[in-house]
Amino acid sequence: MGTIFKRGHLPFLATLIIPVALIIVLYSKVWADEIESNNFTIRGDNLSSGSSSGTTSNYGLIGDINPFSDLSDSTSFKQKIGYSPRIQANTPRPATLQNSQEYYDKLLIIIDDSNNPSDTLFAVAISYNDFQTHQYVQSDGTVADTLGTEDYRTYVSWGEGSGSFILGLNQNTGYKVRVKALNGDFTETGYSTDSNEASTVIPYVNMAVSVSELSFGTLNINSVSKTITNSVLVNTNAYSGYQVYVNDQGDGVSGGLYNGVNSLIESNDGTLISGFEGYGAQASSLTATIDNAFNVSGNNVGGLDISTAGLFSNTTAVSGESTNVQFKATMSPNTVAGNYSDIVYFTITPNL
Repeated sequence: MGTIFKRGHLPFLATLIIPVALIIVLYSKVWADEIESNNFTIRGDNLSSGSSSGTTSNYGLIGDINPFSDLSDSTSFKQKIGYSPRIQANTPRPATLQNSQEYYDKLLIIIDDSNNPSDTLFAVAISYNDFQTHQYVQSDGTVADTLGTEDYRTYVSWGEGSGSFILGLNQNTGYKVRVKALNGDFTETGYSTDSNEASTVIPYVNMAVSVSELSFGTLNINSVSKTITNSVLVNTNAYSGYQVYVNDQGDGVSGGLYNGVNSLIESNDGTLISGFEGYGAQASSLTATIDNAFNVSGNNVGGLDISTAGLFSNTTAVSGESTNVQFKATMSPNTVAGNYSDIVYFTITPNL
């Protein structure tokens, strides 16, 4: 039997559609390994978002890498990575060092609180070689190789805007400092950038007399003779001051005016009386402290001896401080005629 199709007509076909689900699963895997060259190394087997730490003289910025990272550092930088506590203190701005008074073993430090709360503690590192090596400022202002918890001090304890002294430094040496802050557990900052450099100086003391040779003229049995006043000028940067001592040559055994042939007008503490032999000195000053034996007036004198005795002093640094010294003498009817003289020595020592 044959099938006859009429032109222009298509047969009707019933189509059964059976849905089929095609599930395609794609697996993607990232293999991490250490990638390195002569210039860099990428370490770790996990990927995470990244950031870094940056500082300027005006701000400090610490960013997180991931919660399980460690510390990266070198001789030129330090990068703290991992979760950063959100209550961390503000990294201090650089401190200021000053030496406005010619200090030879201390410098004044003024730290910047950098808007930290009043209970924030600050620690200071100090170096004389651009932090190739360094020490730490202690709670008493001295320096040492270790930093203790007691050495962290508040802004008030560091002297606020007036500052405080770093003590026991080397003479004639330049220093810089760095400061870090702490405001509770896990809040310690890194160190600030370097302060300005300030230098200690060499200690000095000098003294001069206005007249190198004084004269009594001719001694008179009926009066007390005196020299003109000699001004002794002192300069020193010793901030604890100085002491001036006096002694004389006399006859080499005792102090006094000597004629060179075993005749001596001996010098002693006391009151000079005309007609009786006597010789000594007295001193006065507007600012210096005169030692008791020479802090007299009128015809009273302090005795001179071949051994030194305190003449005057001060407990602070001075510039051009003047002390007046005058010598007085008397003779008796028994004084041997002749030319009498004495060599008087002034000696100064700084209180370092």
